[in-house]
Amino acid sequence: MKQDYWEIPPENLEAVQQKAWSIENMAAHGAAGRNCSYIGSTRKGALDGDYRNGTLIHDYFIDETGQYWFSARALLPNGDLVSINKYLFGHEVEKTGGKRKWS
Repeated sequence: MKQDYWEIPPENLEAVQQKAWSIENMAAHGAAGRNCSYIGSTRKGALDGDYRNGTLIHDYFIDETGQYWFSARALLPNGDLVSINKYLFGHEVEKTGGKRKWS
């Protein structure tokens, strides 16, 4: 799991959030295979409605055409950043050939 984290500049946040699509759906938007660069993150709220569980993080990216994308991670109370799948299922989930593969 990539451990980069910095807050996206507030002056960019609203525009990025309004235009961002889920990175998991790049293929559905005709963007499969595009290179993306991380541009920052924001804290979205408590995991499962309780900050004792951690904080939901949205990571934002921009692709080579200027389209914005986001993905989700969990910031745990111990400071670890993990994928949302690891938080939800206790392990990573790989997607291969349009189907999820449990690891």
